[in-house]
Amino acid sequence: MPKSSSIITLAAVIALLAIQPPAIAQYCHHHTGYVSWGVDEYELFGLTEAELTQKFKGTLRYDKTDSHAYFNEGSNGGPQFILTFIDKRVSKVQRLFIDGAGCHIKGPVISSKKEALEFSIDGLTKMPARATDDEQRLKEAKELLRKLSK
Repeated sequence: MPKSSSIITLAAVIALLAIQPPAIAQYCHHHTGYVSWGVDEYELFGLTEAELTQKFKGTLRYDKTDSHAYFNEGSNGGPQFILTFIDKRVSKVQRLFIDGAGCHIKGPVISSKKEALEFSIDGLTKMPARATDDEQRLKEAKELLRKLSK
């Protein structure tokens, strides 16, 4: 095969993979700690489906069929939260990021608002540099944890 044909073939394969990631990528799981998304797990605890929809309108899209809250309006990829409900209120939260290849990157399953606050405080504190909204979220989380611990 001439050299130019193999280059075209390689380019076609790369283009195809960009359009249709390999099926194996969907089963790839990695774990992550805290990542600043502008919404933290503690903000979701105790909310009903209606409260989720109202409180985060324009920020998160809550999908009742699979109990996920997505950041992207038209996509189920990217950053999201997996939600578990007990008595119609959020009782567990797990962050999930699906990258461009379909790889699932999951955070810990958090089972209480206190645990969620501690997770956020720890993550935000360890950030080498915080944006203004992250700094505000850290102050808020510390105050909420202090009140919750009383």
